[in-house]
Amino acid sequence: MVSDAKTLAAAAILGLAYYAAAVIGLQWAAIGGAGSPVWPAAGVGLAGLVLGGVRLWPAIVIARLAAGLTVGSTHPLTTELVIALGNAASAALPAWALLAWFGLDRRLAAMRDILAVALAAGVGALISAVFGTGALWLSMGLGPDFALATAAFWWFGAFVGAVTLAPPILAWSGARSETRSEPRSEPRSDLRSEPQPDRRAPRVSIGSVVHLAAVLAVTTALAVHVFLNVANRELGTWLIYPPLIWAALAFQVRGASLALVAVAGAATIGATFGRGPFDLLADTVQDRVVLAQHFSAATALVTLVLAAVADERRGAEALRRSQARLSNVLESTTDSVMVLDRTWRFTYLNKRATAQIGGGRSLVGRRIWDVFPGAHGTDFFDAYMRAVETGEPCRVDAFYEPLGTWFEANAYPSAEGLTIFFRDVTTERSAAATLAENEARLRAVLEQMSTGVSVAQAPSGRLLFHNTKGEEILGHGLIPSDDYGGYAAYGGLHADGRRYAPRDYPIARAMLTGEIVDREPMVYRRGDGSLTDLEVSAAPIRDAKGEIVLAVSTYEDVSERKRAEEALLASEERLRLAQEAGGIATWEWSIATGDVTWTGPMETLLGLPPGSRSPGHDAFLAQVHPDDRAGVSAAVEAALAGSAPLDVEFRIRRRDGDVRWMAGRGEVVRDAEGRPVRMIGVNYDTTERREARAALERLNADLEARVAEGAAKLVQLQKMESLGQLTGGIAHDFNNLLMAVLSSLTVLRKRVENDARAERLIANAIKGAERGVSLTQRMLAFARRQTLAPSAVEVPDLVVGMTDLLRRSIGPQIRIETRFSEGTPPALVDPNQLELALVNLAVNARDAMPDGGVLTIAVDAVSRAAEAEPPQGRFVRVRISDTGAGMDEATLARAVEPFFTTKGVGKGTGLGLAMVYGLAEQSNGRLTLTSDPGAGTTAEILLPIADIVDAAGHASDIPGRAPPGGGGARGAGPRGPGAPPGSRSRRARAPTPSPSSTRAHRSTSS
Repeated sequence: MVSDAKTLAAAAILGLAYYAAAVIGLQWAAIGGAGSPVWPAAGVGLAGLVLGGVRLWPAIVIARLAAGLTVGSTHPLTTELVIALGNAASAALPAWALLAWFGLDRRLAAMRDILAVALAAGVGALISAVFGTGALWLSMGLGPDFALATAAFWWFGAFVGAVTLAPPILAWSGARSETRSEPRSEPRSDLRSEPQPDRRAPRVSIGSVVHLAAVLAVTTALAVHVFLNVANRELGTWLIYPPLIWAALAFQVRGASLALVAVAGAATIGATFGRGPFDLLADTVQDRVVLAQHFSAATALVTLVLAAVADERRGAEALRRSQARLSNVLESTTDSVMVLDRTWRFTYLNKRATAQIGGGRSLVGRRIWDVFPGAHGTDFFDAYMRAVETGEPCRVDAFYEPLGTWFEANAYPSAEGLTIFFRDVTTERSAAATLAENEARLRAVLEQMSTGVSVAQAPSGRLLFHNTKGEEILGHGLIPSDDYGGYAAYGGLHADGRRYAPRDYPIARAMLTGEIVDREPMVYRRGDGSLTDLEVSAAPIRDAKGEIVLAVSTYEDVSERKRAEEALLASEERLRLAQEAGGIATWEWSIATGDVTWTGPMETLLGLPPGSRSPGHDAFLAQVHPDDRAGVSAAVEAALAGSAPLDVEFRIRRRDGDVRWMAGRGEVVRDAEGRPVRMIGVNYDTTERREARAALERLNADLEARVAEGAAKLVQLQKMESLGQLTGGIAHDFNNLLMAVLSSLTVLRKRVENDARAERLIANAIKGAERGVSLTQRMLAFARRQTLAPSAVEVPDLVVGMTDLLRRSIGPQIRIETRFSEGTPPALVDPNQLELALVNLAVNARDAMPDGGVLTIAVDAVSRAAEAEPPQGRFVRVRISDTGAGMDEATLARAVEPFFTTKGVGKGTGLGLAMVYGLAEQSNGRLTLTSDPGAGTTAEILLPIADIVDAAGHASDIPGRAPPGGGGARGAGPRGPGAPPGSRSRRARAPTPSPSSTRAHRSTSS
């Protein structure tokens, strides 16, 4: 599709150009409107078909018909068509011949190209004349003489048009084709025995453009002056030749062809209008134009031939210079070079080749097989023959026996023969053989090594060698990779567990940076996927210039050694820990030198500063208490004498002045003759043991008092248990009585609606009964028999919701602070009872802070380990702290007892904390009170987490939860209801306060 579009575009351009040239030519028509003294369309047609291809000839036919119709020809259409076909044939046949037969160089850079164009112009003009004259003869009935004159006139016009316009069009067409085509049967090669001239158009410069413009200006001015002025015998046509010669020599065919167009145009126009020198030689326009035609044709041929000769001379000079440059290159190369023609004769040898194979004598002109008959049948003979037959370069590396030399030769075929580059590689071969022998020895040595060895090539990183031990250690063979990426095919790990990057491996670092790596630890993944411990070393190998060419790495499997070291370290660590834990220091005393080597906690044992030097025997003896020094010396002498092993206990005076008890045990090591050589033993601190023994004695003495105290506590527990049972029973019965009283009072109120006095009395009675109900509820709470409705409660939300109630309960002088931990789970508790408990604790805190203070409520989650006292598990912890007066130890011990209060008469029931205590115990939690006089009080409530919730949102199947209505199993552990919780966290730091300070302590009743 693209090709068709290009063809149509070329045809259109050619048609338009031909049409314009034909219209101009028809303006000069002289004979019946058919002939023209100059037919510029002939040059346009010939050049157009040479450039665009013969297949564009229909464009000429159409353009010629259009031109005839435009000018207004009087000839029949058939005559115009025959003339148009003749014009097309006169351009197509010569163009085809120039391309197919002559191999025309479109730049017209040689004389043969100019002559070929001139011949083609003449043949084309003849074809056009024959067609045109024949068409006119048939349509107009011309006589023989007149037809011959017309044909000659036609031929001259077409020839002049072709020879003057075709050369500039071709020369300036911008074509860059090579020299005329060569026969395809000949082999081609990029390297030829003789360099070809560079006939490409010279590079255009501003200077050359100005020069060409000056030549054309001078030529045009002279042509106008000579051919378009009034005839003057003194102005001969010879005046026009100097600028034409100037153009031909300076710019060859391109410049000469442009100058010729100006000259031919001026001559033809002047002859037509009776101007110029031709007016003096002829009387008619026809004769003057014929003379102008002759002049233009002759001048064009001579000028173009001169330009072609100048171009050839320039090409020859360029060829000579190119040959000289090539010869210099070939003479300066380090290779020997010889050129053979197609008969195998030497045509060129550089100096190195002449000296190497010719012994200094010239071999040019002699056949290679005559000079070297021993080459027949060798690798060289086969390679040269193959290069000539295939036209492809060949390389051979072989030993030539007659000269006793290894040669490396490269043969390049060309149209002229064979060019051979060769060099003596005997020394390299010998060095390579020596190197191979050394490599074999080195490989044998490396194979015997007990460590793995790898060698890599720099800078690519390609691995070249593993010895057998290396493959055994790594668990795989040589990794086939051309770069560093192959190192990570299996993978290594740093000591800290990071993976090695390909360029981080020791052998890669040695190659890239020249680093020397010494015993770097590495964990390597073997070929079977198992991990092994290596110690890797690597170093670069440099050439004579100091450049890194190789890198070698050695590696050793240290897995067994590492395990043994780890076991030894673990054993030593266990011994150290045992010594540290037991406070045991071991020592070894060299009797000859007196030096003592200590291990273990020697510095701690002797009270020495860290980093102290191990004391010798005399220095150690100086630290022994003066009262025990003689006994220690006697024990040591006895052990050395062999009468008894060393077993002594004594005191030492530490550097800080502290006196500690120490035990010493030791055994004597003797030589073959029984003389003592050294003593090995241990020392350890027995101060704590002695103190424990003394404490045990004191404890035994105090045992009866402790037993009596325990019995008193047991009585207290039993009292609280009994009190709880009694309270629960009384509360149930009393609650039933109060229900009957309240029911009766309610019925009575309805019957005395109109009696105001009775109504007031009944209301007072109901309030008293309700206070009694509240009292029974607190008693039941303490006894853990109240009816609870536990559910999953978000305690922080509950506290926030009752903040206003708490503020109204405690007053504005006390500030409330809340601290909630994120993610606190819901607690399993009765929300109403929990609110009541918090209000009771807040009111107690208010009474403990009469001058104001801070009440802090904190909620978080805690866990109690299984080994802790009950309850265990996860709990929500609610901490209520105040900044009040606090409680002493005696008050804290009875704080949760029912009916115990420090408030005045009528200000409290003594059941507030008892109710909170009962709620915590019945909810399977715990209440803990912590208080110090003057430091405030903290109440800590532990509530179980609501882990199991049914669809209605109520807890179900909670182990240890009491059934509704009280009674049943309780999850509070073995403690009875009367056990004082203050015993869990009770702190008493001051003596029992005086009666005057008791009111400042925290109240225990709401």
